[in-house]
Amino acid sequence: MKKARVRTIIPAEESFEEDCARILRAIRIAARLGFHLDRETAKAVKSLSTSILRLDKTRLMMEMNYMLAYGSAEASLRLLWKFGLLEILLPVQAAYLVANGFRRRDKRSNMLLLSVNACLRSLGFYSISSTSLSAHCMYLIMIMAQLAEFVFKP
Repeated sequence: MKKARVRTIIPAEESFEEDCARILRAIRIAARLGFHLDRETAKAVKSLSTSILRLDKTRLMMEMNYMLAYGSAEASLRLLWKFGLLEILLPVQAAYLVANGFRRRDKRSNMLLLSVNACLRSLGFYSISSTSLSAHCMYLIMIMAQLAEFVFKP
């Protein structure tokens, strides 16, 4: 399983040009299963990353919700950061990570999610304080609130 890779059936560039949501799906699958992207797929994700902005806003929210749910938020954020998609989807958080010395291939355990959380708190999104919500759920709510502001702003 260590060498498990996510790849496309048809050439990756062709697949992602056909449906750019597949970029987010590839990231989600790799994050959830702990896989890597194969070289061709990774190259296509990087080169076509801005195409995700063509997605319908509700579809983008749906894909991000799937990506950040089910216990794979940290891994998803790491892959979004690694492939330059975090700057597109959550630019404030990406700038915060750069300012705090994070590198694309940073392996510090849980620090990425904690740093994004600190950034969200500094923006006033940490007003949610309920002991009935798990910490993971609170992170997800804060990230989705920030993403919704980005996606649905006029």
